[in-house]
Amino acid sequence: MNGLRGQIATRRRAPGVTTDMDARFKVLGRENRELWQANDILREALAFFAPIGG
Repeated sequence: MNGLRGQIATRRRAPGVTTDMDARFKVLGRENRELWQANDILREALAFFAPIGG
């Protein structure tokens, strides 16, 4: 593997990324996934409760 995917897969950081920055990126990535999941749930709920025929 090479590039960013390789760094992610092998848990290596890009040059210049500090441990604190790496930890923050992990937190932000987790929060981002949670927000995407919440949005998916809300979209499904909207579709379920939307009036039929417009």
